[in-house]
Amino acid sequence: MRRTRWAAVGLVVALCWPAALFAQELLELKLKAAFVYNFARLTTWPATAFSGPATPLEACILEHDPVAPALQEAFAGKAVEGRPLAVRRLAGAAGWENCHIAYLGAVPPELARDVLRALAGRSVLTVHEQGAAHADGVIRLFLADRKLRFEVNQPAAERAQLRLNARLMALAIVVKVP
Repeated sequence: MRRTRWAAVGLVVALCWPAALFAQELLELKLKAAFVYNFARLTTWPATAFSGPATPLEACILEHDPVAPALQEAFAGKAVEGRPLAVRRLAGAAGWENCHIAYLGAVPPELARDVLRALAGRSVLTVHEQGAAHADGVIRLFLADRKLRFEVNQPAAERAQLRLNARLMALAIVVKVP
């Protein structure tokens, strides 16, 4: 009887463990999307970044990135500074230069490098997850002590002519990458 009870407990734990991991992954994806939404709220783009006053603020993400559905959900029906938020899913290296936010999460490092190079000199808020703070990336998301954190490359933000709100900077780890 005792052995059967422990086997049943073991089975329940074994069945629940993947569900708990899935729930944790889903929460992480939604958290990343919420961070990107708040980055959008706390960033000011130059007027020249938009073709007109009603132009949407557009976030671009690789079409197969697991954050994409959560980002679409986070942006749905919302606006920043009177501009509707939109998410565009891209298949590869083309089209990023027409974005206001470039989320480079689940991209191969060489693609991230190519996209960041293509965006040099443009007013695009880049949010990436790969490696240390890249010289061309503005914000890097990373996990530390099981918490989502971010660092800001202030010189990259200035090169992109983006003004980051003081509240955002107060929460960020600020790095000075030349």
